[in-house]
Amino acid sequence: ITGGFTGTGTFESYSHIAFGNLVSLGLSDIFVAKYDANGQCQWITRDGSSLDDSGYGIAVTADGKNVYIIGDWTTPIPTLQAFVRQVNGGTGALVGAPVLTTAPAGGFAHGSAIALHSVSGNVHVFVTGYYNGAFTLGSTPLPASAGGFAESFLAELDGNNNLAPLWVNHCGHTSGTACLDRDASCTHAALGIAVDPSGQWCYLTAVFTGTANFGNDVFVTSTKNNVGDCPNELYDYLVAKFDANTGTPLWAVKGNGAVTDDDETRGIAVGPDGNPLVTGFLHGLSSTVD
Repeated sequence: ITGGFTGTGTFESYSHIAFGNLVSLGLSDIFVAKYDANGQCQWITRDGSSLDDSGYGIAVTADGKNVYIIGDWTTPIPTLQAFVRQVNGGTGALVGAPVLTTAPAGGFAHGSAIALHSVSGNVHVFVTGYYNGAFTLGSTPLPASAGGFAESFLAELDGNNNLAPLWVNHCGHTSGTACLDRDASCTHAALGIAVDPSGQWCYLTAVFTGTANFGNDVFVTSTKNNVGDCPNELYDYLVAKFDANTGTPLWAVKGNGAVTDDDETRGIAVGPDGNPLVTGFLHGLSSTVD
């Protein structure tokens, strides 16, 4: 498990026997803890800067040897950055340095979710989140968010090479002056990512207003009320499919609930049959997929 804590965090096993304490170095720190199937704590680890940091997503290889976390890491100025970190699944030791985004002063980047696909020891790490203001992941710059609001990103990282980015994509693309209705606008916040069992396809879910454009003529536009009034528009959710090897978008669909409903997803998984499943809430009448 992962999350954030302040001060002293005491970790217990299911039997309510204290296992150990972690002490934060700053305002809030990241914790990672391992429990066995009986709820007995195996190890605990602290990470983070002297400012506000927290873990938001975690994934583990099938053999349990490698753990990867994603979340928020505050750098001096201060600026909130998304981070990805590897942890040794056997001991809880931190592996290498965290991979951080480089969001500009006044902007931010948030790490929401993480997924893995591992074959013959080759670990492919898929991450997603959202950002405000132009930022860089690895050597890939992403454009400033449309209209000054949040934009979603997703990426594949090499789990065997210091989490080096293999590809990066976002939902802030434009389609040219002849297709302004397809240009990205308003807010898009990715909250879940998953990979199918074959490792060929990657799926993302997000809440959004306005238009989310992933490039390659793959986009969705919300029809909720207050269209064009981004700060007050109700959320819809989207699901998008990508080629896991290249990040090329293939399709995107929206929830398309009633215009007076606020519909949001919170996570996504892929079943053995390769079909994505999402969870979240529908605030109002039941939605149908469009």
